[in-house]
Amino acid sequence: MKIEFTGSTGQPYYATLLSRESSTGPQSAYNPDYPESAQYPEGQKDIWQAFVDYEDPDGFYFLQWFWECTGTDLLDWNYRPPQAFKVLVFYPETGEYRASGIYERYAFDSYFTVDLSQPGELLAEKSYDFLGEIVSLALRAAITILIELGIAPLFGYRKKAQLGYLLQVNLVTQLLLNLLLNWANFQWGPCVFVPFFFNTSALVYTALEVGVCCLEACVYRRGLPSRGTCTWTRPRPVAYAWAANLASFLAGLCLARVIPGIF
Repeated sequence: MKIEFTGSTGQPYYATLLSRESSTGPQSAYNPDYPESAQYPEGQKDIWQAFVDYEDPDGFYFLQWFWECTGTDLLDWNYRPPQAFKVLVFYPETGEYRASGIYERYAFDSYFTVDLSQPGELLAEKSYDFLGEIVSLALRAAITILIELGIAPLFGYRKKAQLGYLLQVNLVTQLLLNLLLNWANFQWGPCVFVPFFFNTSALVYTALEVGVCCLEACVYRRGLPSRGTCTWTRPRPVAYAWAANLASFLAGLCLARVIPGIF
């Protein structure tokens, strides 16, 4: 969950998310009957106490995680943020609190923008980075197509008509696959790209990859023979489809470590 603040005046301020539930992940509300449940950074007990003392009219909980947003204007709750939440801002110089209404996460990575210059209740507007996702999708598809076309000559597909056909098929299948993967990532986040764990997102990812590979194998088997003879004694369109997809998959795992921003 990323909350970007705009319109700040330079006055020091801290922010947190209040939760409908009393705990999420490792974060939980303070229980005065158990003083050892207190969690706050060293030297910031006063700020922590100010958030603890805030009484929300809807009974939302302060989960003892807060950010000093002065200068950065960003709250980045990167692990198990609350599903239903309120944004709460505290100004230590004046003791003023400002809270928002109730909002909910709308994606695995949810982005909101809050304008502090507006009077009254804080308003959080969705600000998902759709343009960045489109650029990432295009780059992923381009890299995949280059890898798969680069492997084609190893299987005897060297003629212009054959390579053009492979390009056309890949443009369609990679666009379809990446759109579906983007939707899955929107719902479940980066775990969708880790097929080694038994969970819903991993099964979706694996099914999509295998489905696209099977589709390409069928299309290549029907369409490649009519576009010229293969330089091998016997064409292997199905073997090529599986090898090309495996190569692009392994390359993607490696590139994700080098340029994670597009994966």
